[in-house]
Amino acid sequence: MVRDELRKTIEEIGTEEFKSRLFDGFKIETAAKDALITSLLCGHHILILGPPGSGKTTLANKIASILSDIEVVEGCPLNCPPQDASCPWCANKKAQGISLSVTKLKGKDRIKRVQGSGGLVKEDLIGDIDIEIALAEGLHSPRAFMPGKLLRANRGVLLIDFIDRVPERVLNSVLYPLQGDSVTIGPLEEMLPLDILVVGTGEREMLEAVSLDLADCFDVIRLDYINNPEFQKEIVLDNLPEDGCKADTLDKVIDIVNRTRKHEEVLRGVSTRGMINY
Repeated sequence: MVRDELRKTIEEIGTEEFKSRLFDGFKIETAAKDALITSLLCGHHILILGPPGSGKTTLANKIASILSDIEVVEGCPLNCPPQDASCPWCANKKAQGISLSVTKLKGKDRIKRVQGSGGLVKEDLIGDIDIEIALAEGLHSPRAFMPGKLLRANRGVLLIDFIDRVPERVLNSVLYPLQGDSVTIGPLEEMLPLDILVVGTGEREMLEAVSLDLADCFDVIRLDYINNPEFQKEIVLDNLPEDGCKADTLDKVIDIVNRTRKHEEVLRGVSTRGMINY
């Protein structure tokens, strides 16, 4: 399973080496690093919370970047392993006498991203019916069902960015795979076991709004703005051309940014992203 794969990678190369790879060029507090590594070792789904511009999405993408290439059945929407190609789509090909070819799925392609919004619907995650194929081949034909991103993330990572903006009725559709159960595809009358690591990002206040059933499925990693001036300088310089900022200018920028974060009349200070833009 993908979570076993991540745990095995950490154990094989050692925690410190894994940290250096995962957090290369990305500055966060030591406590957040340790919490994230612990969650990966435990095989838990992860919810990264923090203010805008604190690096939540960057960190989520870094988790997916350490996945290795795997063998899959070519054209299979669930990324079935060749030795166990048993999903409805692979079974349908076998029934028609079509041989299953094998291909490599690159690690970077094992992540599927969902942008959270109020307009997101359950079909975006689970999938929907292709009317034309359904009329031609019948409602129960696997080809008539177009899997959504939840299914296509099988054997990989599902990143739900701005998970706090996703309607609760839509989030409920990921509860079963989060809890390790199968997903039911209505028209196919199939129970599909999914192997997925779910990583969500949102603002710190979202835990007050989501259901306890959903919140219980995640380990929460809390990010905040980096306040160490030396780290802040490194972050800015890493994101600018070599001669992009004079030392005295950089000192002034860091000072002003930090004062916005402490000022009693400022509700939310300048973010890390804002600091770089400034």
